[in-house]
Amino acid sequence: MGVINNILGEPSMENFKLASETSGGKQLSSQGLVKPIKPIVDFSDLEMAYKSDAISFNAINKSVQMIMAGGFKEFFHAKKGVKTKFNDFFENIGDIGNDITSEELFEGIFLDEMVYGNAFVEIIFNEDETKIVDLAIIDPKRIDYAKNAESKIILDSKGKAIGYMVKLDSGTYAEGDAIPKGYERIIKEDSNTIFVLSKRICHFKLYSIGDKFYGIGLLEPAYKSGIYKKNIEKGQANSIYARGFSPMVAFVGNERRIATPQDVEGVLSKIKKLSYKQYDAFPDWVKIESVKLNETSMAQSALKDMRTDQMASLSAPQALVSGSGEATNRATLGDQRTLWEFTLKDIIKKTMSYFTKYILKPINKLNDYGGVPVVEWGELRAEDIDVTIDKIIRLLTSKSSNITEDFRDDLEEDLRQLMNIKISDTPKKKKVLPIEEEKKKEIKKDTKKDIEE
Repeated sequence: MGVINNILGEPSMENFKLASETSGGKQLSSQGLVKPIKPIVDFSDLEMAYKSDAISFNAINKSVQMIMAGGFKEFFHAKKGVKTKFNDFFENIGDIGNDITSEELFEGIFLDEMVYGNAFVEIIFNEDETKIVDLAIIDPKRIDYAKNAESKIILDSKGKAIGYMVKLDSGTYAEGDAIPKGYERIIKEDSNTIFVLSKRICHFKLYSIGDKFYGIGLLEPAYKSGIYKKNIEKGQANSIYARGFSPMVAFVGNERRIATPQDVEGVLSKIKKLSYKQYDAFPDWVKIESVKLNETSMAQSALKDMRTDQMASLSAPQALVSGSGEATNRATLGDQRTLWEFTLKDIIKKTMSYFTKYILKPINKLNDYGGVPVVEWGELRAEDIDVTIDKIIRLLTSKSSNITEDFRDDLEEDLRQLMNIKISDTPKKKKVLPIEEEKKKEIKKDTKKDIEE
């Protein structure tokens, strides 16, 4: 958040406007202060769950990778100049603050949405607040709504939050916006925090319910299942360690010798050393026996249920995420993959909606680009689309030898239209041969090679 110190400068009178003026209208159901429905799990705990749980880590990473594999394609607008201006803007982001590219910006937004349920992007203005010059991602753990001492969000007359509080590292200094007149004594300011007006923040929310102030990510619904799973796995690991080294019990003393506390401590000390010693000797009044531990299936059943709970929350196919190669019905896996892609498309749609309204529209308004473009996102496919089309054409033409090249071209065009893919999206492929013809071609190659040899 060092960027705030560099770009805010002296506050102008524009800073005191809480919202753009509109003719009439007032939200009666939300005025002044609101006690929000906060996320059940703290952002720091969600981050730790992402970092420390292999299933959560891989599922979210695979989801982000699938989205980014499609990737941002282009800005579309009827006016060519609009597209060029927006392309130039996003090619040059990262000049202020963190050095990031537009691809890293999108990747960071999707990752934060899935982990925290919320993503924050700072809209950076020039010195006189007349143009937007850059964008920067903010760590969700560092930012929250401006609230009063009772943790209620402070709203303006139109029911919108007046701003955010950004937490800085201890010992650092940055100059934020001036708190609007009349709110100086209401807003709770902690040490190492600055106030930032809402116009500077684009707040992405994944799934939001109730008052809609916070989003819910993919980790939160199954967070407790992940904790329980980790505890059981830890207990199992300790149990396996104990069984592996044959836990033992010593009976000290007999009818001829009464054991003293010193005898018991001495025998116990020798037993502890058996974990790394192969041999030891004990007197005849000491009897050593190993403890047999029976393995229970309850733990495995509970772990399976908790993993299923996690996968339901993450919306990713377990067979793809775990990489265990376990037997999975191909049709079922295909259905799961389809639903997973549907979830990812929904996330892209929500994100691009926020991106258009709270980033592209303000950029167009202040920078006077002449229009707001439509963001086109690529297809979510792990396999190259041309490879898929080639396979389909080969399958359809493999049963007939009377297939002309024109027929293949028409078939490819129909397939691309059916799959909503432009012909210009991919380079022209070489002629696709039916399977039988390709085999004949390979045989001819091998024969020619043998003759030359």
